[in-house]
Amino acid sequence: MLSRFSIHGTFKPDRIARQLIIYIILCSSVITLLGTGLQLFLDYRQDISGIKRYFDQIEQGYLRGIAQSVWVMDDTQVLLQLDAIVQGSDIVYAAIIMDGKPRWVHGQPGGRRTVVRVYPLRYVQHGREEIIGSLKVTASLDNVYSRLVRRVIVILATNGLKTFLVAAFVIILFQRLVTRHLDHMVEYLQHLQIHRPGPPLRLDRKKNSHPDELDLMVSMINSMQERSYRTYTSLRQSEERLRLFFDATEEGIVGVNQQGVCVFVNKAFVEISGTRHQEDILGKDIRDVLSCGYAGGSDKDPLQALVFRAIAEKRSYADHDCQLHRQDGSSIFISLRSYPVFSGSRCTGAVVFLADISEQVKLQQEASLLSAAVRYAPLFVVVADRKGLVEYVNPWFERVVGYESEAVVGRRLYFLAGDAENRDLYRQMRRQVLGGVSGMVFFRFEPGRVRCSRSRPWWHRSAVIMAPSTGLSTWPGM
Repeated sequence: MLSRFSIHGTFKPDRIARQLIIYIILCSSVITLLGTGLQLFLDYRQDISGIKRYFDQIEQGYLRGIAQSVWVMDDTQVLLQLDAIVQGSDIVYAAIIMDGKPRWVHGQPGGRRTVVRVYPLRYVQHGREEIIGSLKVTASLDNVYSRLVRRVIVILATNGLKTFLVAAFVIILFQRLVTRHLDHMVEYLQHLQIHRPGPPLRLDRKKNSHPDELDLMVSMINSMQERSYRTYTSLRQSEERLRLFFDATEEGIVGVNQQGVCVFVNKAFVEISGTRHQEDILGKDIRDVLSCGYAGGSDKDPLQALVFRAIAEKRSYADHDCQLHRQDGSSIFISLRSYPVFSGSRCTGAVVFLADISEQVKLQQEASLLSAAVRYAPLFVVVADRKGLVEYVNPWFERVVGYESEAVVGRRLYFLAGDAENRDLYRQMRRQVLGGVSGMVFFRFEPGRVRCSRSRPWWHRSAVIMAPSTGLSTWPGM
């Protein structure tokens, strides 16, 4: 039933390391992307803030001088001031707008990604403020985005190199501390067999004063090996005892699964079924192994009515009126009992018990024939116990003596003799019967009574049959 146990399979030692690399790269990439995005957002806001601060500086440092130069129409001074404004960071265009048209211009307006600020030019004359035009300044964001792109490249390259170095270091460290020990454990488990004890598992590393997870795993594996070996040994011993019990019993025993396939048999079943070896039965359908029918000639299948019904209905069934047609051509009478087998609440099969009852059936048939012969024989038969109490009389006794069986059973036979002088003869006869002595006694028959006689033989007893175990004596009268 039990077989040798070992662990087989394909193990890829680099699988965990490969997964670890993938997870490190994914985690580092996500962190890098999130950090890079945050850094770019902060840099972008800083560049925009720098442009806005420069716009504020223009308002504070250039507007009054430009307004005076525009009031006096000093072209040279106005252009110099516009040139100074355009020299600022990311400023690409500056113009003086008068009457809705640019009067003085320096630089190009730029593309769509720009930031524009318009300042009104105010000039105070005789205490009255007049707006003489406006200053339009345009800052381009192209340089801002270019700087962001360069920063992205630098950040990604730096983080990629850092991720590679960290992953390589982690892999080397993981292989040194974990993977090589896992490989050793797998190799140990692949050659582990529970049918015999083996050397305990040990790892090639320094002893740690504080046991870690690997030490715990090694301890559990060694403990598992010991428990498995003890369990295997106990199961083998239990199996051997069970097999000896099964083989010692006179009943045939066979176990079947839900489909009726034989999974174990004992020697008695092999003999009863008429096969030669257990291997000829195991793995076969029980309906192919046993050919059964009912002794009364019924068309029902005992296997279907008892075995498969026990599995389907989850209850035991028995029948003592089956006839087995053995594979050697002979037939015997059997009693068949079937019990369901459960695994938890699920029925997994059945155990079938077969007993050869051919001798019992033969004895029952002979007893029936003998009973019929005694009942209808043309001589009277009396069966009495050791105390002389009558237990049975046949119909011929009733006919000859004239007493019904109900009037005789339970009484001593000498009540038939009314005269007291013959009772001593009956007692002497009873003592001789109990002593195993057989002989002849002559009776004289008169209506309603029987007398002992030494002269005229009407009836005589020719023999006494004594049963040693029960003490019953049989008196055939002729």
